[in-house]
Amino acid sequence: MADFRKMFFVLVALTVVLVGTASAQSNVQCLVSPQAQPVLRQEGATEPVADIIFNCSGTLGSGQTGSQTVTLLTTAPITSYVQSTSNGTVTDALLLVNDTGTPVAGILSSSGTQMTFSGFTLPSAGTPFTLRITNVRVNATSLANGAIVSGNVLTTFPLTNNSQITLGAVVTSLTVAVNTNNSNASYSLAQCQGQGNTTAAPMTFTGSANISIKEATNTAFKLQSVAGNTTPGGWYSGSNNTESMYIYSGAVLANGTSTTFATPNGQSTSATRFRVNVSNIPSGVTVALPVTITGGGLVMTTSETGAFSIASVSQSSGTTVNSTGPTMSVTYEVKSQSPTATDTYLVPVMLNYAFTPPSSPALGSILVSATYGPTTVESSTNIPRFADTSSLAAVYQVSACTSNLLFTFMTNAANFDTGYAILNTSADPYGTSPQSGTCTLNWYGTGPAAGTSTQTAPIAAGQYTATTLGSNPATQGFQGYMIAVCNFQYAHGYAFLTDGFQGNGRGLSHGYVANVIPSPTLNSGRKASPEAAATSGSGEGLSQ
Repeated sequence: MADFRKMFFVLVALTVVLVGTASAQSNVQCLVSPQAQPVLRQEGATEPVADIIFNCSGTLGSGQTGSQTVTLLTTAPITSYVQSTSNGTVTDALLLVNDTGTPVAGILSSSGTQMTFSGFTLPSAGTPFTLRITNVRVNATSLANGAIVSGNVLTTFPLTNNSQITLGAVVTSLTVAVNTNNSNASYSLAQCQGQGNTTAAPMTFTGSANISIKEATNTAFKLQSVAGNTTPGGWYSGSNNTESMYIYSGAVLANGTSTTFATPNGQSTSATRFRVNVSNIPSGVTVALPVTITGGGLVMTTSETGAFSIASVSQSSGTTVNSTGPTMSVTYEVKSQSPTATDTYLVPVMLNYAFTPPSSPALGSILVSATYGPTTVESSTNIPRFADTSSLAAVYQVSACTSNLLFTFMTNAANFDTGYAILNTSADPYGTSPQSGTCTLNWYGTGPAAGTSTQTAPIAAGQYTATTLGSNPATQGFQGYMIAVCNFQYAHGYAFLTDGFQGNGRGLSHGYVANVIPSPTLNSGRKASPEAAATSGSGEGLSQ
């Protein structure tokens, strides 16, 4: 009898467990998983994260038939578009039941990392159903390259796998560089040599430079939207790659109230945009940037924020121009891109100027930079918006026209003296701009003049200056070499040594032509050797 009583209690307990288990299994339970975990641009303040899908089954149990709530907590600040603040911070993030019906708008908490969807009911039929959280954006600008953004989901019904849901991986996505056709950091130009078409609209010239805007990951540059954006999950399906997420323009539930907003949920303000800046433009120089980049991949828009509007042309077809101020800033929007390849856009920086003696255009280094746009400084509502990651780089250097002459040996010692002449040959029959200027004479060797410099009087085009070391008190007793730096092009020099200047001597004398040293700032200047000059097709070689 005792054994029977023991068995009876065991059977009763087992029955309770089985009944409880069956009851638990009949209640709705959901398995949570992210869909299409996207790359999050480190520069982006409104980066789309993965849709979160709830695959649910079972029948509604006690407490599951009324109003339900889903809360999402993320490891990065949520920056979904704010539709209204009159009844909580209502965003365009949505929760959908079976991807149909009236979606539920997410309410953002004051912490900025918690989104709540409430006031919806679960399907009553005992068939599988889904829930979807979509249109959630986060600020990735403070996160490190390689960081993972994750989320936890809390609900009023049972969940499986609801913590540490991977919503996206952060990567540095934009590379900006200056490209020129030489090895210098910038393309060097001579002040006295006009560039471009100096009588009409700006145009490119041989060897012009460009700004390279390249994505470091193949989905960084995005279109505004495609047809798939109006289907739940369509924003990331197939080859779609857009700044918009799921676009829904109907009524949504927000804090139990059905509301329709003027701005469609999930709709971005624009495609990916870039701001290109040009600064430190010297007086007298006009800089131009094209409205449409070759192939139509980028098109200039009139404003960094707001809807796209193609920029008007201020001079020639295909260019927009800055002709007065020292800076210019333009914005481009992506109009075509490849979601599978790495896109690169080359933005040519064009300029023109005419030389007006003695000092126009002004000298200087023209600087450029580029960044995603608009930045969070310019806009607090645009989708997308970014951190400003631009850095300045030199693209052109307008340098003074100079000539450098090396007088290899000069002496005013041991009864020898040296006569020398410097000629300004910028007057010629070849159309060269006549120039005039002084020459700074740098003395290296022994004697009182060694380590000092002297200056000639201005030498006009077609004229020269000639003297001897001994006739100038500043150079008497000098022996060594001299480098003349003349602030005009095409200076040439001649020297003559003798032991009998203006008197009896031993008849020893020698003359030579001064070597031309290429200007270090002008890649179009004279070359280091006659062979280099001949190969380059421009300039004069050393020793000529």
